[in-house]
Amino acid sequence: MKKTDGILNSSILIVDDSTVNIILLSRILIGVGFSFISSTTKPEEVCALHAANAYDLILLDIQMPGMDGFEVMKGLKSLKIDALLPILVLSAQPNHELASLSAGALDFVSKPFKLADLVSRIKNILNKSFEARQLLI
Repeated sequence: MKKTDGILNSSILIVDDSTVNIILLSRILIGVGFSFISSTTKPEEVCALHAANAYDLILLDIQMPGMDGFEVMKGLKSLKIDALLPILVLSAQPNHELASLSAGALDFVSKPFKLADLVSRIKNILNKSFEARQLLI
């Protein structure tokens, strides 16, 4: 399997309280060739979804009602499914970057984002993950 095939076959979960953002992100991902995309507007579902599906990447909004992205990351850490949380945080608050990375996110993108920057960061995370899995085989 070529590395590109492996990356494009990655399973991605989008977590955002805005359905407009979910639709936008889904269209971006489909447009660059990803096909296994799930989403939820309910952050309280993320841990159960990840436990059941072991997503390769979670695109996570920070500011959501009820349960914020930091609480989601804390819950995901407690699952102990991954050595590193497969999370890319998307936030309209650039001051959340350091806190997000400290909480375990692999990367951070400010909203509004540049399309090329977002896609590059997604592919970078998935490339590193794919390479790490290949080392274990």
